[in-house]
Amino acid sequence: MIMSSEYFSIWKKRINSNLKKQLDNNAAEKVNRIIDIKCNIKKEGEENWLKACFNTLETELSGQESKELMESCGRSCLMPAMKLQVLDIRKKTENLKEFVETVNRELFGEGHLRIEGNAIYGKHDTCYCPLVQSYSVKYPEFYCNCRQGWLKELYSEVFDKDVHTEVTASILRGDPYCEYKIEY
Repeated sequence: MIMSSEYFSIWKKRINSNLKKQLDNNAAEKVNRIIDIKCNIKKEGEENWLKACFNTLETELSGQESKELMESCGRSCLMPAMKLQVLDIRKKTENLKEFVETVNRELFGEGHLRIEGNAIYGKHDTCYCPLVQSYSVKYPEFYCNCRQGWLKELYSEVFDKDVHTEVTASILRGDPYCEYKIEY
C-alpha cells in the first residue's frame, strides 16, 4: 500500500502533468505559480497545498476545464495491474452478466455492480480514492470527475470502445454513498 505522502507526491506530479496537457504552458505555469504563492509546501504541509490547489483550480479554470482536468487525472490514475485484472476477467467470462458477477465476487464484493438496460451501475459506501482517504480537506465538487475518468479509462478498455461515465451520487458531495453509471 502506498503511504499518504508517497501518494500525495504521485498525485501532485499527475495534476501538474495533466495541467500541461490540458492548458497551454503559460496557463499551466500561471496556475502552478498561484498555488505556490498561496502555499509553500515546505512550510505549510501537504493538506494546505491541496487546499491551495483546489482553490486555485476553482478560481482560475472554468468549470469545464476543471472537470476535464480531473477526468484526465483519473484516467492516468488507473493502475495497470487493476486494468489487467479486469480485462482478464472479461476474457474469461462469456457475457456481461457473468463479467459483472465475477468482478463483484473477485474485486468489489457482492452487489456493488449491477446491470440495468445498457448501463452498469456501481455503488460503494466509501470513497476509495487514496487522496480522500489520507487527507481531510474540503474537496471541490469537480473532484469526483477524477472517478469518472478512472471508470472511463477502465471500461473503454473492457468494451473496446468509448463509454460514457457519470458519478450520480458522491460522499464528497454530501450523499451517504458513491454511485456511478457506465453506459456502453
